Amino acid sequence: MSPFITEYLLFGVEVNCVFVGGVAWVAHEHDAVASTTGAGKRTVASSTGDMNKRKREVAREVAEQRKAHKAAFKAKAQERAEVRAQQVEKALKKPQKPVWAEHEAPKYRDLLAVVSKKTPRLMVSEYKLALSWISKLDWHRDLKKWKPKGKGRSTVFRSLCDHLVAKYPLPVFLWSILEEEPLHAVQERVLSRLCQGESFFKICKEGDFPIPLTRRQCHNLMQSPASSKFMDAVRRVQVQAEGGSPHFHQLWVQTNEGRTLHNVRDEAFWLTVIRFFAQNPMLDLNSVRPLLDYINHRRQQEPLFTMKGRTAQALLRNMEEWHNNLARTRDKSFEIYPVSGLKEGKYKRNRRVNGNYVQDIWEVKEILNSKVLNDEGRAMRHCVYSYGYSISRGYCSIWSLMLNDEKMVTLEVRNEARRIVQARGKFNRSTTSQESVIISDWARENDLTLNYHW
Repeated sequence: MSPFITEYLLFGVEVNCVFVGGVAWVAHEHDAVASTTGAGKRTVASSTGDMNKRKREVAREVAEQRKAHKAAFKAKAQERAEVRAQQVEKALKKPQKPVWAEHEAPKYRDLLAVVSKKTPRLMVSEYKLALSWISKLDWHRDLKKWKPKGKGRSTVFRSLCDHLVAKYPLPVFLWSILEEEPLHAVQERVLSRLCQGESFFKICKEGDFPIPLTRRQCHNLMQSPASSKFMDAVRRVQVQAEGGSPHFHQLWVQTNEGRTLHNVRDEAFWLTVIRFFAQNPMLDLNSVRPLLDYINHRRQQEPLFTMKGRTAQALLRNMEEWHNNLARTRDKSFEIYPVSGLKEGKYKRNRRVNGNYVQDIWEVKEILNSKVLNDEGRAMRHCVYSYGYSISRGYCSIWSLMLNDEKMVTLEVRNEARRIVQARGKFNRSTTSQESVIISDWARENDLTLNYHW
């Protein structure tokens, strides 16, 4: 059968059909239709491919970010390990100029030799003063027979003290005296007498300790848990004797007044302050720090200032008037404060807002003149302006924590002790968790300790 060709309309398209043996074969335009359909499929496939390609790119970026973060974390860990190794190496070096007399120097060298061999973890700067103090005391047992006990650094150090200098076993918390820098002369003297077997009550009775504790209070002090610091334990006994709450004790030991061991006259005054707060249990604990600032201000103005006959309402009213006067103050004299030597900080943090990441910039800046200090107090609505006297004499330095150029927290740093003792937000509020993380990072960079109520 011979083929013949005819034309038809197929789906609105004119096509040529070739009939061979009763079967129609579509040519030319059918190929065009198939080609058009294929092009549409390729367009959809191309769009899907672009989406998959973008997903792969995003996944690759996330993986690279994680890899970079992991590398940065390893680098910081390695850097810390190198610093630690340098500290150990420096501590193991023989001192060029002995601090003690010639007859004491060999004793110190023997102590370093044994400690470096048995527990190298103690050969760091934090224990240098403590080891020197131990070398100046009488040793009750042989150094070479000492066997380190415990896993932690402080536990091992306390076992060394118990073995060498304690005539009888002492409560563990007493050795925390040696972990403070700088070492307090009065506390050293007290610990020396306790190591010789004398009672704490006898030391208080003879006036070697500026706080006159009773026999019962001394007994309660010796029952303090091992985790307590010496001054924390002393303040706990004082607060309990005056009827104060455990919450007030926790707050009191975070203040400079409660953390520091003062002379006899000052300790007698601050005991009346403890009694005042204990007798006013309904007083908001958030007002304790502002009241202490006001009391310190009054003591500077009036050396004979006392707490006798003062009520909580009157004291709060006077404090508010003082704050208002500070807020209205226009600092006519411009004073430049000394630089503390600490490094300022700048930190970038990302947070998610409505599915998108927003970068926040945190900054820690030092306040170096009276005008900026006055502006800080007015913006934050607290009494930081009253610290001008202490800043100018180098007792402390004041820092401002800012978020995207907005003031968030004011910090007080005790320069000599290298310790952050206060952190207050607007209206003396406590720090948030995010602010506390930034403060901790900055403190770590400057080798500062944190000792304030969060």
